[in-house]
Amino acid sequence: MAAVVKSEAEWKAELSDFEYKVLREQKTEAAGTGEYDRFYPPEGHFICRGCGNPLFSAASKFKSGCGWPSFDRCYANSIILQADSTHGMQRRELVCARCKGQR
Repeated sequence: MAAVVKSEAEWKAELSDFEYKVLREQKTEAAGTGEYDRFYPPEGHFICRGCGNPLFSAASKFKSGCGWPSFDRCYANSIILQADSTHGMQRRELVCARCKGQR
């Protein structure tokens, strides 16, 4: 899979303001408010908004109660786990393996 490399100006031109904040600046929506929180399609897959890379199958989505979409498996080589120490805690953040978009 070829990496997607774009300038910040290109990302800003292609993404909505909110998409840019989430994918490029590590922002997020408030818990329970995102368009995919309660969306459970019977089939298909979820893709990266930045580059279209398939990330998760619809069958892997589950209700975790945390207020954000949750998945119990991803497509092989579709994501990278990276350390995130923001907000005073240690977490693992999922990023797209193709464009490094957050989630």
